[in-house]
Amino acid sequence: MSCPANATCNGVSLACKAGYYKNANSCSACPAGSYSNAGATSCSSCPAGSYSNTGASACSKCPAGTYSNINGASSCTTCPANATCENGSFSCNSGFYQNGNSCLACYVNCKTCIGSGVMQCTSCIDSAAFISVGSTGMCRPCGNGCNKCTYDRFSDTTICNNRM
Repeated sequence: MSCPANATCNGVSLACKAGYYKNANSCSACPAGSYSNAGATSCSSCPAGSYSNTGASACSKCPAGTYSNINGASSCTTCPANATCENGSFSCNSGFYQNGNSCLACYVNCKTCIGSGVMQCTSCIDSAAFISVGSTGMCRPCGNGCNKCTYDRFSDTTICNNRM
């Protein structure tokens, strides 16, 4: 038996090199998005936050400014607008929420939110008071010359805690 490409042979046994897997009596390259160690009989998928090319012996971390949110990626995606990409994943910046693979603006005065509606705020910018309605709520501006306030339910007004 002759030893096929990308393999090492010892008598009648065949072991594939890293980046390849044993396929009958030959070695096949691992597809993009996967990798293998030497002697493997199958390839493993790259975890989210990484990628690989065909025939890889290891996965590479996504470079700065990119992400991969799936297992088995063959490339990384450019970070969406209004987001920060670190360690192969992305998070939306303050004032934005994740909608699929993009970041959309929260309602005015919301610091964090779950959607763009007025009642979908989860926290407010410093110059607005949070008015809770269950797990979300709305943000009411503090008013003239005030940069930090709270909401008083009884009087339905904001109370200034820190004047500019």
